[in-house]
Amino acid sequence: GDRWLWLRNNLSTMSSQILDTLIFSLVAWWGTVDLATALNLGAAKYVFKVVIALSDTTFLYGARAMFRKHHVPVVQAG
Repeated sequence: GDRWLWLRNNLSTMSSQILDTLIFSLVAWWGTVDLATALNLGAAKYVFKVVIALSDTTFLYGARAMFRKHHVPVVQAG
């Protein structure tokens, strides 16, 4: 339902992005920089992604409102 939509949106985005950022950071900078630097670069990138995830919540609620305005609700039997 609609309960905790903002939390579900942010937790799902943040959890998938931490995995993506970790894998990318290790692959992209392997052999170029040391492990600590690669992880620091990844952490900085992850912070940026978290800020984006938090700011996109407003757009999520806007998209949901537009969808509800333009679509007839489905009534479930039972």
